[in-house]
Amino acid sequence: MEVHFKEITEENFNKVNYHLLFENTLSGRSFGIISNDNFNYKFSWQSDIVKPEINNIEDDIYSVGIDLNYVILDLVTNKILLNVNLNSFFIKSLVRNNIVYMIAETEVYLISAKNYNVIKSVDLPDVFEDIIFESDTAIIKCFGDEEIYI
Repeated sequence: MEVHFKEITEENFNKVNYHLLFENTLSGRSFGIISNDNFNYKFSWQSDIVKPEINNIEDDIYSVGIDLNYVILDLVTNKILLNVNLNSFFIKSLVRNNIVYMIAETEVYLISAKNYNVIKSVDLPDVFEDIIFESDTAIIKCFGDEEIYI
């Protein structure tokens, strides 16, 4: 099943009767819709430069990350499987060895790609710079030459 993302105007955001994924009520300047053949979700974010990251985790399971929001949803059952309000801005997410690594500026969440529960969250000593995988270990590099081994 194909998933589509489309930016819309604030006026259209307020008009459409779609499921609300998340909303930046204080400073929402950008608005969008993620949809497939069956379901539509709307959401807003604060940046007009940064775009949301939409990743296919597996089959019809997708993640959406932007600003202080990260959501995993099932586009077959129409369920939000995980909704995390972040303490720092979302950077990226990736999947490795059945674990979703959700990376924000100063925190990393490890999420099970089987049941979508948070396995653990790690506060970083400084701002995220890079992630490197060596066999079963993830090395999180931060500014100031700090490293965290997970």
